[in-house]
Amino acid sequence: MDNKRERILEALKDSDELATSKQLWVINNFCREKGLDYSLPLTKYHACMMINLIKQENDLIVTKEILKETIQGAESWD
Repeated sequence: MDNKRERILEALKDSDELATSKQLWVINNFCREKGLDYSLPLTKYHACMMINLIKQENDLIVTKEILKETIQGAESWD
């Protein structure tokens, strides 16, 4: 599956195809929440990269919350 994803990203990287409305919606919501700006036009490749970073940040937040709950749970057993 990784090879397929890599081939798709490589094809997008070589393309000037513009980001989809769904991609722009996700990026716009994230940037609005964080007080960030981005400029148009935005290619599909760059939109994919930005959304990947957004997902990584969300994963990190969830991981931190799980660790926090786990630590608090372990402390309450003492």
